[in-house]
Amino acid sequence: MITGLSPVMVQAHIEVIMQKDTQYFDGIKYIGDIPRECIALPTDEELAAEFARLNHTPVVRQSQINPTATTTNN
Repeated sequence: MITGLSPVMVQAHIEVIMQKDTQYFDGIKYIGDIPRECIALPTDEELAAEFARLNHTPVVRQSQINPTATTTNN
């Protein structure tokens, strides 16, 4: 159950499910094209990997964003 999880673990669930959704529903496939064994909740290993990735991704706070910064294509 997700209710007792930390916000980062909940986000890990969301990210893994969204990744799987994007992989399987690419705009070409239909639900019947996806093998039944591929339709499953995220594994503990997938969640642990995503949790680790999220914990190592720097958080950008609004105060750190420079509103005058510009990007160029050099």
